[in-house]
Amino acid sequence: MHNAPWVQYPVGRFSCPLWAGAVLGLLSVLLTLSLLSLELLRPSAAALSLGMVLLGAVWSLRGRSSEPAWLVWDGQGWQWWANAEGDNAIHVEAMSVQADFQFLLLLHLRRDQAPQQPKFTQWVWLYKGFAPAQWHGLRCAVYSRLNA
Repeated sequence: MHNAPWVQYPVGRFSCPLWAGAVLGLLSVLLTLSLLSLELLRPSAAALSLGMVLLGAVWSLRGRSSEPAWLVWDGQGWQWWANAEGDNAIHVEAMSVQADFQFLLLLHLRRDQAPQQPKFTQWVWLYKGFAPAQWHGLRCAVYSRLNA
């Protein structure tokens, strides 16, 4: 196949770092409470530690968007869409695969900078679970364009 067919793939927030943060936060809370119960930690230090865990949780959830962005291959080139309707579409000039784990891709997207255009660069994790039916088409499009 010379050109891969059209594909539209959601770019959502990859949940693995969120789960890893939650596990780390839970372990921090348990360690802080156990040190406090053994009287190896002052109450003020325990309150500070628990406050930092809470602040980290709020910070990690503050940027969550209900609507994902979309990475779109139209058969000729890549575009970055702010939503499923294609509002604020940005033409992606260069894409490189940074990591490929068969079910997970790390891509670096860039646009050549022109004076009238704002800077655009994105690092995105694409996960097969975001849209399993489109995963094969996405991978074909990524690798057909890289080898063209």
